[in-house]
This record gives sequence, structure tokens and C-alpha cells, in this order.
Amino acid sequence: MNHLPKKPDYVEMEKRMQAFWQTSNIFDKLRAKNRGNRPFSFVDGPITANNPMGVHHARGRTLKDVFLRYKAMNGLACHYQNGFDCQGLWVEVEVEKALGYQGKRDIESHGLADFARACRRRVKEYSAIITEQSKRLGQWMDWEHSYYTHTDENILGIWHFLKRCDENGWLYRKALPMPWCPRCGTSLSEHEMGGSYRTLTHQAVFIHVPLRDDSNRHLLLWTTTPWTLCANVAAAVHPALTYVEVRCPEWDHSLILCEEALGVLEHIPLRRMAQFKGEVLLGSEYETFFPDFPAQRGLSHRVIPWQEVSAEEGSGIVHIAPGCGMEDFGLASIHGLPSPCPVDGLGIFREGYGWMTGKNCTAAAGEIINDLDQQGKLLRAEEHAHSYPVCWRCKTDLIFRLVEEWFIRCDEIRPRLIEAARSVEWTPVHVGKRMEDWLNNMGDWCISRKRYWGLPLPFYVCRGCNHVTVVGSRDEFRAVATDSVAVDQLSELHRPWIDDVKVRCERCAAEVRRVPEVGDCWLDAGIVPYSTLGYFTDRDHWAKAFPAEWVCEMREQVRLWFYSMLFMGVTISGRSPYRKVLAYERVVAEDGSMFSKTGHMIHFDEAVEALGADPMRYLYCSQPVWADLRFGYALVDHIRRKLDDLWNIAVFFTTYAHIDKVELPAQVAGGARHVTDRWLFARTAQMLDDVTASYDRWDTPAVLRATEIYIDDVSNWYVRVNRRRFWRNAYEADKQACYSAMLTAIESVAAALAPVTPHLCEELWQRTTRIFRRTAPDSVHLASWPRVPDPWRNTELLEQTVFVRHVISLSRNLREQTQLRVRQPVKALYVVCDVRKRRPLKEHEQVIMAELNVKQLILLDSETPLEDAALRLDLREAGPVLREDVGRLRSTLEGLNDEAMGALVRAHKRGETISVPGYETPLPARIFQVKRLPRPHLAATREGDVYIAVDTTLTEELVQEGAARDFVRRVQVLRRDLGLDVQDRIMIRVATDERLAAALLRHRDYILAETLADEMCVNAPAQNNWVQWELDGEPARVAVVRTNVTST
Repeated sequence: MNHLPKKPDYVEMEKRMQAFWQTSNIFDKLRAKNRGNRPFSFVDGPITANNPMGVHHARGRTLKDVFLRYKAMNGLACHYQNGFDCQGLWVEVEVEKALGYQGKRDIESHGLADFARACRRRVKEYSAIITEQSKRLGQWMDWEHSYYTHTDENILGIWHFLKRCDENGWLYRKALPMPWCPRCGTSLSEHEMGGSYRTLTHQAVFIHVPLRDDSNRHLLLWTTTPWTLCANVAAAVHPALTYVEVRCPEWDHSLILCEEALGVLEHIPLRRMAQFKGEVLLGSEYETFFPDFPAQRGLSHRVIPWQEVSAEEGSGIVHIAPGCGMEDFGLASIHGLPSPCPVDGLGIFREGYGWMTGKNCTAAAGEIINDLDQQGKLLRAEEHAHSYPVCWRCKTDLIFRLVEEWFIRCDEIRPRLIEAARSVEWTPVHVGKRMEDWLNNMGDWCISRKRYWGLPLPFYVCRGCNHVTVVGSRDEFRAVATDSVAVDQLSELHRPWIDDVKVRCERCAAEVRRVPEVGDCWLDAGIVPYSTLGYFTDRDHWAKAFPAEWVCEMREQVRLWFYSMLFMGVTISGRSPYRKVLAYERVVAEDGSMFSKTGHMIHFDEAVEALGADPMRYLYCSQPVWADLRFGYALVDHIRRKLDDLWNIAVFFTTYAHIDKVELPAQVAGGARHVTDRWLFARTAQMLDDVTASYDRWDTPAVLRATEIYIDDVSNWYVRVNRRRFWRNAYEADKQACYSAMLTAIESVAAALAPVTPHLCEELWQRTTRIFRRTAPDSVHLASWPRVPDPWRNTELLEQTVFVRHVISLSRNLREQTQLRVRQPVKALYVVCDVRKRRPLKEHEQVIMAELNVKQLILLDSETPLEDAALRLDLREAGPVLREDVGRLRSTLEGLNDEAMGALVRAHKRGETISVPGYETPLPARIFQVKRLPRPHLAATREGDVYIAVDTTLTEELVQEGAARDFVRRVQVLRRDLGLDVQDRIMIRVATDERLAAALLRHRDYILAETLADEMCVNAPAQNNWVQWELDGEPARVAVVRTNVTST
């Protein structure tokens, strides 16, 4: 278990770490450790216990777990209660499918009791499945004490709220046209409609009806819902718009429509007969579309005014059916029109609608259009794509239907809701603006649903005196019940059992039954800051936990859970029930398309077993919450490669630490002597400061950016420049300092990332800190959040190191440009820079020389000693003089030796005519200019105020050393290919030519030390395991033999 494998198996590792947490009781120890500390009150938005999780559910659960872990590491006593949403259409529709039911009729025919029990069983089954999935994600919760919204405790909490609303005079019942799902047989509230609109194609019809006073003149109307025409009571026009009367030779009547809508008749030859304002039509009566239907007899149909009429779609004359639309209903109220509702709760036409009675309203569209055509009232039907609402659960097209529902009046509480919302810290900030916009524009809250498995509304309407008794608690229920014992004997507060208990009317003492409706499911979740924090059982405890410090859910919960909680909090306590909100956007497919259970879906179980929980968590945390998060296997694979960078650092450390049997004391602040060790402490301090600030502002992408840059710095700077300190055979103070600094880095980044990737960081903690720092806590999750000792901080050193690395980078680029490979030693590196920047270069001298493979680092005040003056052509002046000779003279100048060039420069300074050796014609001085150029043996570059030059002169000695270094690299690769451990000793045999052999022998000690070779035999006898190489242009045959294996 001590040695880390070269590559992590995330799935295996995660399961092993979860088993460790379980057997070692790490979560329980964490809660015990923080018990009694400052509380962090968190309320979990309940996940619906209805189906297994998809990957899109795991984003929010990850974010919740990340910040609870972070707060716990900071010593806060967190509230770890998970929630399950257990009632409403989500559950009911799935149970219907499972039972093979087709709708409400089947539920009622088989019995509500069996249906309720089936709903409860489904909740139990899937809450258990989601619990296990959440554990697999690595989410820590007090799973044994999750809350469930279908419990009596939660229901009674909502009754308390509804009682308050009743006492405030906010509860009322009214018939209004509501969005209605004919499949589910219930209305939807305004906040459920957000996001319900889809672009759908329906049959739209242009229809016409004759005026009563002149049957040859017809009004042209248009609708996308032909089924509503049987409930028509009026036609609306805009009084100020211009209308025209037109006729076609093939018609026996004229058509009246808005002038701006004439485009709908563009392919018909028309003759304009009259033009007038819409007000002329007001009061005109017309024959309706289905005048023979009993429901239409006796109704007067006339033209009414409406300022909202336009001709952007349709004809500019609007069909009005008050029982089928909210705006129509409003007009009917103004003009005293009837509001017939033609369909029942299943969308079936009622009695009184002729041949339509008993038919489904949307399915009958084709028959309705045919009937209109037979009557001569259809101009044309066409496919029309438009935005249309569907049921958020079953995706059935909604209809609007006049139905009596229960509402909470919002006008009085609205200003208080807005004030409370402004007191909340919203992340992102724009979510708070969305909440305020919602609160400013929301209508009254429709809280009733004509369903079964849900909160039983505690409303008892007396048929005799019409008084409404609202029950606010179990005690009140007993007090008003006709049989108080029956209340106590209820197994649960659900239909159908609660419906058997009747109450006495508070006003007339008549026996009253409960209304059949159940409540909006968002009532269930909205009460949880009261029902789960102890408001009804331990008011003192509740007062310490309320309001919740933090809640976290999708941004769409602005109009749902965030809203319902806010409404209840202001109603009951006069304030917001939460202080801070983190709202995130959706998880979508890799191509940006939506996940759906009926379309593309990535199941959580499949993804986590293929990819691992930690890489998935990392992905969820890597994107800003204000943007949709794209999820795909390829994206997670990219994350795994990022995490591998941290793993590789730990592998490097543990490899050598085990060899040296390191045991380090607890962390000490400061005391590092090596400049790179001091840099690593300073860089660790900087990283921890950045990460802490990012967690504190709920910004996980910033956390990961900070740690990714840090890991790259540690890998590509500290480890890179300090490898030789680890490789030394002797275990000395400097080597121990190197181990100590690197272990500090590993455990610091492990702590920083522990909330995001808890399994990986636990593995690293157990394989590094727990082994080499024996006094460390049992788990990274029991460690306190890292506090940075002041001696670690060193902003000046961080800035200096940035400059040093910049110089090294420029120098490497210069070597590449001159085709000097890094393994080839060079004589000197010259750096010209400001005197203040020379000190860090001098302090890092050995590092720079080793990184760039230079024998000497020379710091200068000026580049003058590195350059010579040289004559070059001024092309603007030289072109007209030299014409086609420009290229020849340029080459000639560049080929001159130092002596000849010096003479020309001196002549140019004196203003003399220039005679270039090798060019026949003397030339005027004005076509030349003097430039400072690197000396011939130097390659140089400049960036800003930094000038760098490399001596490119390669002596035989340098060439031989370069060959030896190349040889070492090839042997190291061969060791790896042979599967040798880093501590294995070897013998090298090599056969090559005399020149390369001389180089190898000259650097024999270096080669033996670098390759852990006990012996190197040059030009040894042939071996069976020869490997053929080419080194420094010469052929070589090499064999490596392991001489012993050091056990670990």
C-alpha cells in the first residue's frame, strides 16, 4: 500500500477510500470534532425520490458537498441533512406508468389507497437508490436522518403556514382559466410554467362568420386552437386600427379584416370595397361558429374593443373564448360576457357541445376543421409553428380551462418579499435581479392541484353557510373534528384516509368534508427551513439555526424553491429564511443539447463507474455557475489528465522518500535555506490565500485555476530544478529540507482540493502525510484548513522567481533557434539587465546553470562587450544606387572578417567613400549604416530591458560532455523500458568507435552516478541483449544488465 502506482485507478481508489471512511468512522469523527463550534446552517433543496440520478443531478450535489467539506475543515459545525421531495406529479406520473394506468380514471377505479401506497413505496425505493448514488459520488450527509416531504411533520408545517395566510386574509377560491394538463388532470401554477414553452406545430385556421345584419359580410378570424371555437362568445377589434372589406369574384360574400393583415390573402385576387376604423364594428353581432350547439343557444355574439389587438399574426380580429384563456376571461369580466368552459378535467368535451361531446379536444382538431369547411366557414387551415406550453412532467400539450382553484393573494406581501430578497447575498449577483423581477411580476399563487398523492389542503368549505375552516395543526384538527379519535387513528395525513375525517363548521356547526384538492408540491419544499430546523419542536434550537446560512440549487429555483421558501419565511417570520444563495445553471450534453429522460441521458451509475467520481466532481466545479455545464466522457477524460499531474508529483516524492525511509517532523514555518525551498513555501502560501478567498466567495472555478497553476509550478519548476537533490545517495540536511518542502506542498494542495476531489486527496494524504508525518490527522478531512505561517510569505521572492524563469525561458528559446540542444553544454550565458534584477539571478545561479547546461553565468551592465559594430546597407538609400546589386553587396558585407569590417566602420565614421573588399565600385557612405551585432561566436536576443547571449563555441571537451549527457539520457530510457526500479543498480556494456568511447570514458564517473551503474565496460565483448543506437552521429551498441534489486 505504500508505493503509489504510476497511474491512478479512480474507480478502485474511490471505493477503497469510501470503505476506509466507513470502517474508520471518519464522518462521525469530523462531526464530533466540530460539535459545539460555530454552526453552519445549511438547508438542502430536496431531490425528487422518483428515479435514479443522471449526471445532471450530480452538479448540485457536488457543489453542496464541496462547501460543506470546506466549512467543516474550517471547524464549523455543519448541518448535514439531506432532503427528498416525495409528493406531486413527478411521483404520481411514474407510479401510473409502473402500474399501467392511463390517467386519473384508472387511479380512482383501482382505489386511492392502493395508489398512495404505491407512491410511498416508490419514494422509499428511489430515496434508497439516490442515497447510495450520492454516497458513491462522495457526498457526506447524515443519510440515516434525511428529511422527507411526505411526512406528517412536513404536512403539518404547511398547514401552519396556510393558517397564517388565512388569518391574513390572503386565501381565496376563484374560477379562472388555468394552464391545465388534460393527461394529469390538474392545473399548473404560474411559477411552474417557466421553461414549459416549446416550439410546436399545430393546425391554425382562418375562419369567417357572417354578420347578423348582413349575412353577405363576414368577419375573418384566426386561431391556433380550433377546439376553443365552440366556446366563442365575442370577436375583438382594435378601435383605432384601420379595417377593410374585400371581395373575391369567387366568393358569395365579402371579408372584413385589418388592413395590416391583408398579406394573409396575398394570393387571392381582391377588390377593396370599404375602409374604416375598428370602432365602426363595435357592437356588431355575428353568427358564431357552431350556432346549433345547445351550449351556444341564447348567447349573443358581438364585436368588442380590445387595445391589445394587433395584426402581427392572424387577421386583426381576435376570437374570444373566456373559458379557454386568461386574457379572454379578463375581457369577459369587463364586458359582462359569459365564460363557457367546453371541456372537463381530462380535456373531453362536455354535454351541450353537439357532436363534439365525449371527444378529446385536441384530438378532434381535424374533425372540427372539416365541420367548419362543410359549414362554409373555413377559409384555410395550415401548419403553424409557435411557442406553446407543455406539462413540465408528462410533456402533454396544455390547454387553458376555466376551473375553480385555491389561491394565495400576493399584493400585500409583495413589497416585503422584495425587501427580504434584497437582504440575501446572491451568487451570481444577477440571480438576485431575477428574483426581484419575478416578485414584481408574479400573480397570485395557485396552490391547489386536483390530484391525489400530495399535501392535503386543510380547507373545509361548509355547503350551508359557505364558511371556510382552515386547520393549522393537529391539535386544531382534533378540536374541530367530529371524531377526534379518528384524527389520532390516522396512519398518515394523506388521501384517502384523511378524507374520512369530517369537521364541524366553525360558524354553523354543520358537518363538513375536506376539499378534494392537494397542494402545490412547492409548498412541500418551501416549509423545510421550519420543519427540518426545529421550529415546531425546539424553538430555541431553531432560533440558532434560522435563517439558513446558505442554500444551493439550480437557477430555475428562483421561481420555485427559493420563492416558496421566501414566501413562507416572510409570512411566518417576517424575513428571508436564507442568508446566502448559490445558484447554478443546467448540465447539458457535450454538444450543448438538453438531457432528458425520454431522449439523450447519461445515467449517473454508468458514468461514475466508467470515469470515477472525483474527475466528475472536478468537472462540475471547473465551470462558472452562471453558465451551462457541458458533460461528456471526453471532457472528463481531460480532467483525469489534469489530476494525473498532481498524482505524478506524489509518485515522484514517494518513490524517493521510501528509498530514503524519510520521517519528517510536523510542519515548521520558515527555516528553509535553499532558495527554491523558500520559493515553494512562498508559492504555497500564495496558493492557499487564493484558494481560501475563492472558496469564501463560492467560486470553485477560481479554486481550480489557482491549484492547477500551482501544481504546474511545482512540477515544472520545483521538481524539475531539484531532482538532483533527491537523487543524491547521502541523506543530508539539504535533502531533508527538500523532502519537507515538497511534502508541505503535497499536503497543502491535497487539503486545498479535498472538498472537490475527496477520494484522491485522501489517497494522497494516506500515502504521503500519514506515512512521513506520523502525527498528522487520520484523514485529510479531519485536518484543519491550512493556516499560512507568516514566514512562508515572500512576495519579493515570488516576483524574482518569475523573472528568473523568464530568463531561462528566453535562453531555451535562443538555444532552440541556434539548434543547440539543451543536453549540449555551452561555455557561457550572458545576461544584461537592470542591476536590481541581477541579485535574484545570482542567487539562482546554480539553478540557471543546471537548467540551461551552461558552464558560466555572466551578468553585465551593458551588451557592448558582446557586440561589434558592423556596416549594413540602408536599403532605402542603397536601392536606387545599387539596383540589382543589393543582394550581392549584402552578402559580401556579411562575409567580411573582423579586421576588414572594422576598417569600413572607421571609414564610415569619417564620412569617407566606402570601398568594400570584393566589390569593385567605391560607394557613398550615405547608403550604409552602422549596426551593433552580436559577435560571431554569440547568439543573442532581447525582450524588453533584458538582453541575453549564449556563447555557441563548442570545444572538443564540450562536445564530449554533450555526448556523455546524451548517453545518460538513452540509458535512463532503457532502464525504464526494462522495467527497472529507480534504485536498481546496473552494469553498462557499450561498443562504439574510438571518438565516442573516449568521450564516455572521460565522463565515466558522471555516467555511473547518473545511471546508478556499478560498472561501465567500453568496447566490451558482444552481448545477446545489445541495443543499437546512434550517438553524436556515431553507431553504438549498448547493453544494460541489472546487478541487484533493492527491496522496499
